[in-house]
Amino acid sequence: MHKVILVFICLLVTWSLFGLSLDGYSGINAENPLYIESYVEGSDEVVHPDVIYFAEAWNGYHYWMVFTPFPDAQAEYENPSIVCSQDG
Repeated sequence: MHKVILVFICLLVTWSLFGLSLDGYSGINAENPLYIESYVEGSDEVVHPDVIYFAEAWNGYHYWMVFTPFPDAQAEYENPSIVCSQDG
């Protein structure tokens, strides 16, 4: 029990010293954000992007990206999607 209390006190001290904020989960937006069209009409909110590059084009494309749409944090739209391009 003493160990739990000590850990809690250490967390509170760290929080107060460094001014940690629980509101700061989002990063700075890109200067020129990439609009990625998904199957969800009118939404460009996507999560979990991952890109792979093929030196020799695969099915005609060098860059392939998978992502999941996540408009307004609605889980029913979070289905994997794939897009491809020549220039990444």
